[in-house]
Amino acid sequence: MMSMLSGLLRKFDVKYFSTCQTFFQRIYSSQEKEFILNKINERDLPNGSLSSSQLIKINQYLEKKKLTTLEDLLNINGIGPKVLRKFCDTILDNENGTKKVAKVKKRVLNLATPPIGENQKKDLIDITAIHVGTGHISWALINSLNKSLLEWDFKEYMLDKGSLYDSLSVVEKVVPLIPHGHIYILEEMGSGRNHVDYSRNLITAMLSSFIQGSRGEGKEYPVVAFIKPAVKNNLYKAAVGSERVSLQNQVVSIIDERSSTDCLSFPQELKAKFFSLKPNTREDMTQALLSATSFINVILNGRTLNFK
Repeated sequence: MMSMLSGLLRKFDVKYFSTCQTFFQRIYSSQEKEFILNKINERDLPNGSLSSSQLIKINQYLEKKKLTTLEDLLNINGIGPKVLRKFCDTILDNENGTKKVAKVKKRVLNLATPPIGENQKKDLIDITAIHVGTGHISWALINSLNKSLLEWDFKEYMLDKGSLYDSLSVVEKVVPLIPHGHIYILEEMGSGRNHVDYSRNLITAMLSSFIQGSRGEGKEYPVVAFIKPAVKNNLYKAAVGSERVSLQNQVVSIIDERSSTDCLSFPQELKAKFFSLKPNTREDMTQALLSATSFINVILNGRTLNFK
């Protein structure tokens, strides 16, 4: 069982890495890539975007050979796609000054990981969002074209010891229940400061690896993406001051067709099921549904968020 997990994790890593070149080809023009490569090869490296240890590693790499592509930097331990993109953006930002601040800010603000390119968006119709709560794993499947909720359900789980084996057992039982989509959305993991967060993060990581390994084989792009919590929190006003608030009222307003944000077709049986559940279960179901609608609104349709 553990060898199965290791194999799936390796598959996910290889698939994710193989898409990086395609991504950088989409996000930067040939002139921008040439400019960035020249700056790096000349060791004209900006401060602030990388740690001192990362800059040292880049310099050590450049002592051996020059870069031929931006993706060469991904061979350096500690330099991943997100770090590399931020580094490249900083180089362009320093060159362009303030005249392209809005464009740079938009580019730097990664709302989904890996970023979703325009070529990919047109193929993302069925959106499956998954939420890992403290006692439930919930999911929602939405057709983004006709704005209809196709599936909305949950599975209770309990970790007796919170071990790796327990988490793996939970994931193996849940994955077959999760409806197939063109992409699977999970919420970006936090720091895991306590054992509850750690367990949720572990299950989230396993879910992403299992789904990518079993449903992403042969696909051009990764089928799993992580969305920043700030997307949903900002879109649905999940905080009042420093206090987090329940988002169940947002779902009720969508069901009652009173939402200014979403127009979504709900099957009657899913409405009835939602209102029959206990409050904590409804909250987890709410999180899954709004992760899906957030992804559709902001990532696919380009709705602007007001980050202060």
